[in-house]
Amino acid sequence: MNVRRAILAGVVGAIAIDAYLSITLQLMHVANGVILSQWDASNFLGSAAFRGGLSTAAIGFGMHLCVSVAWGIVFAVAFARIAWVRAHPLLAGLIFGAIVMQVMAYVVVPLGHASHPAPALAAWINNFIAHTLFFGVPVAWVVARPKIS
Repeated sequence: MNVRRAILAGVVGAIAIDAYLSITLQLMHVANGVILSQWDASNFLGSAAFRGGLSTAAIGFGMHLCVSVAWGIVFAVAFARIAWVRAHPLLAGLIFGAIVMQVMAYVVVPLGHASHPAPALAAWINNFIAHTLFFGVPVAWVVARPKIS
């Protein structure tokens, strides 16, 4: 496993999903990028995260980046050890993104302090697209791309 590539995959995935969600949540009149990052921080800080301005948004983005890097490492390990993942990296990335969404929604977030209301169908679809196309696929692409000399 290439550790640097795994870390880069997590960083690219974090930036891609945050960019996508910042745009779509703004268009849906739900949140903006600052509120999105404050929500991430609220998993640790509770509702105080929403009163902390850019400083808690930065904490939230840092937390999200760390979690995304951990997921990038998980995908890189799977890529190194499972032939099917190596043979079908983009499909594996889509599946991986769906798994990440479920683990985050039903395991990680409930362990913290962030609110997690049952989403409307449109919000669920947006979150699914975010995790599959804008997290799982970029992570897989970075991990699987040929080495550039």
